Amino acid sequence: MNWLTEKPFIPFLILIPIIMLIGFLNRRESFDINIHSTYFVINNFHLGILLSLYFGLIVLGYYTTALLSIPTIRWMTVVHVLLTIFGTISIYMLVKVQLHIESKTGVVEFFVKHLKTIRRVNLTLFSVFIVVLLSQLVFLINFVLSIFKRLV
Repeated sequence: MNWLTEKPFIPFLILIPIIMLIGFLNRRESFDINIHSTYFVINNFHLGILLSLYFGLIVLGYYTTALLSIPTIRWMTVVHVLLTIFGTISIYMLVKVQLHIESKTGVVEFFVKHLKTIRRVNLTLFSVFIVVLLSQLVFLINFVLSIFKRLV
């Protein structure tokens, strides 16, 4: 666990090409987000690029602190890295489950029979997404506090 606090950018560096590969292999697929009566359609390739760029910014932040010998708050670093990586993987898997369920909802009996499952998957997906967003707030707080401690 010591390497995770000393070089937290390494897991993100490993994930960037994996995410780009998944986005490239699934470039013809897309998913939509329905908010009230508006649909947001996102291509998987574009989502892969966007997520890779964001992970690149995280790598840049952590690498800068390591390069300048700015110590980060250890528990915040571990929380951020673990929640971001496992949350992202969980979101990917939950979206796949949701798409599989949605492909079968054309049959009314299936939809009625599995309504609780559909709602649980949606609630879990939303909850994991909120946790991942909050972990990004932990990253920002960790980064700002570390720089502030260094300056003072």
